[in-house]
Amino acid sequence: MSVRANDTYRISCMTGMSSDRLSGFMMLYQPLVGGDGILVYLTMMAESRHTTALEHRRLFTLMQNISADTFERARMRLEAYMLVRTFRKQGKNHDSYVYMLNQPMGPQEFFASSYMCRMYTEAVGEKQAVLTKGLLCESAVPVDQYQEITVQTRNTVDDDFDNETEYITVTPRYSFSGSDDETIRFDYETFLVNTSSLVFPPELRTQETMYQIGHNATLYGISPKRMSILVCHCVNLEQMSFDGRRFDILCRKEKPEKIKDQGDPYDMSPVSFLMNRQNGTTLSQSDRMVIDTLGKDMHFPNEVINVLLEYVLAKCDNRLNVNYIGKMAGTWARKGIDTKQKALDELARADQKPPQRSSPANGNRREVAMPQYWHSRKQGDMETVSDEKLKILQQMQKEMEK
Repeated sequence: MSVRANDTYRISCMTGMSSDRLSGFMMLYQPLVGGDGILVYLTMMAESRHTTALEHRRLFTLMQNISADTFERARMRLEAYMLVRTFRKQGKNHDSYVYMLNQPMGPQEFFASSYMCRMYTEAVGEKQAVLTKGLLCESAVPVDQYQEITVQTRNTVDDDFDNETEYITVTPRYSFSGSDDETIRFDYETFLVNTSSLVFPPELRTQETMYQIGHNATLYGISPKRMSILVCHCVNLEQMSFDGRRFDILCRKEKPEKIKDQGDPYDMSPVSFLMNRQNGTTLSQSDRMVIDTLGKDMHFPNEVINVLLEYVLAKCDNRLNVNYIGKMAGTWARKGIDTKQKALDELARADQKPPQRSSPANGNRREVAMPQYWHSRKQGDMETVSDEKLKILQQMQKEMEK
């Protein structure tokens, strides 16, 4: 399938190219990949300085409006000499490409490869091949009077070209927390396509910030396009900083977009789940704080949060009892409940236990042993109050009540 003008691309190139390597690249690879191949490779290297996904239409325009077929043929020649690796992700309206540029061989490495040397000689002729080698390798240490004693084990370069290399499908993984967090369900690809590096510079796209973006989007049900707008509101270009606290506040106030029917309702964001339970009305600030605590402090995935909220609403007459939720969440966290099935199993076990109710008042009494002096006291030891003292006490009580 040929590349289309509206297909997007991003380019990865780990290091630049020195002037000596550039000279060798032009002299050695141009006869092999052609002028179009050189043009495509150098243009891709220039475009690798940014990470924003752009349309191939831009590449075609920069290269003097070359056709898609010409670009495709040039890229395939670059791939044949391991200068470019191509990855594609098919989409509904357009495909997304990632081009990884490999450094070309230096002159010494190039002429040490029997395959590259043979292909170059066939392209330019033996005379020009010898001349080029002399020009590029003239500063090398002469070894004519020496005998090579290198222990050769395996010519990996030749083997790589003789065998067909099978590439696997590359799925981008955005593990910004330092470990794989499968609870994040956010389309980073679409987010990066819609977020320009001019408003969200690459310097601010740290692991911590990108994880915060994906986690908030998953928790509050925010789409990638809307998330791009919220992120831009929290970027200070003058100080080159990202206000994470303001970002959390904006996300907490955000109303999730309407979600089309999906298989399991427990996979929805907790905000959307609760809004569906109350006929689409906006959640109160206290309800959002409960969700925020369960997701960020307790680190529960969406499906576990939704099971817990549904159970508490059923038990507490459609009220989110914060104390009840806190006790259950603490118990679940200690038991390591991190999936919907574990949560449902825990609720089933809890419902099977007989309720622990207090016994009647008489049956709940217990006898307390009184001290020895209480049993040995005499009836006459108790002080009696005369009628006159009683009247005085009653009079003082009335005055105090006034």
